[in-house]
Amino acid sequence: MKFALLLCLILAASTSSGAPLRGGQDGGGGEAPSSTVEQVRTAILHAYKLATASDINLNIFKRFWLSEIGIFWTEDYFNPRPLFPTVANKNFSALEPTDFSSPVLEGLATRPPQILEQGDCPQSTREHADASVSEYTPDGTVCFSIAQLKRFPPEDLLGETLALLLHESIHLGGVRDEKIAESWQNRFRKYYQRHYGIAASDHSERQIKRSLAAGLVLLDRMTDNVSADPADPTAKAQLGELAVDLIIMPNFLDPLTLELTLKPAKPELYNNYANAVIATYEKTEQLFKVRELTKSMIDDLRDDFLIAFQNYDAYAHGNMDTVCLLPKASRIPPDMFNYLTYSGVERRGGAAYTFEFAADVVTPPRSCAP
Repeated sequence: MKFALLLCLILAASTSSGAPLRGGQDGGGGEAPSSTVEQVRTAILHAYKLATASDINLNIFKRFWLSEIGIFWTEDYFNPRPLFPTVANKNFSALEPTDFSSPVLEGLATRPPQILEQGDCPQSTREHADASVSEYTPDGTVCFSIAQLKRFPPEDLLGETLALLLHESIHLGGVRDEKIAESWQNRFRKYYQRHYGIAASDHSERQIKRSLAAGLVLLDRMTDNVSADPADPTAKAQLGELAVDLIIMPNFLDPLTLELTLKPAKPELYNNYANAVIATYEKTEQLFKVRELTKSMIDDLRDDFLIAFQNYDAYAHGNMDTVCLLPKASRIPPDMFNYLTYSGVERRGGAAYTFEFAADVVTPPRSCAP
């Protein structure tokens, strides 16, 4: 592996807000640099994919409600009943993933949207409609007007389309009040910009670059210390720092956030990246149990560390080949999971929420993509 090439590619890897959309059984609009017809169509279909994912960790509307609303809803304030009827009847602390079944979202999964390239969607009260629903039940269909939506800039299009789809989903859940649907839409827009907007994207990329640079420095210092004195406790302390660097890798266990912030060139390689990070962390745990570290042990650890970042580059930027490096254990190491989920840096590594059932959600499949 050419380390210089790997480092240059990752450190050189790349990196926007817009006017809000309005929806309803009617819709609305604004003016901004335009998107193409194909970009709007792609954004609509992508929004449907994210809204109808069966995995609670990959469904953006379920994630939104859990992290943004949670225990704070009331009968008149973001009541989950239109989307998640069972959730509305249970205590927050007793929720299970199955409680987030949704007739509305299941209906979206079975009925594709009506996409109009010309003209406005049918509506009752507004002059123009970006989107509308055919009826106020889960059996309804959502209409989107490409002619209306393409005036929004491409960098804002997915987030605004998702907010609009949530607006219409609230109507499909039986809510006729436009103000209620708009409140969901506006709250989601802010959530999306905060978690998946340009600032979040920049932070994720910068943090990964810092972790690479810091990890390599630590490995070099460990080598120097062990070469001078195999019993030097400083090397073990540096090993601990390296383990923390791996744990706080932003969102490495959260493919949804990585998809939306990094826009990876090869999303199918996500498992290779996440598993390599976990496998490298496992190796730091093993080395902690060794009485005296050796240079060959550190070299072996460095190889795994570089594989993790090679796999990141393959996944995020498509610049390098991927290498299969699987953890030995079937689950995330307990210390790693506890640190991610319950410590002061919870969510940095991608634990999507703090329920007990997160332990099952944040474990990537132990398999490698081609």
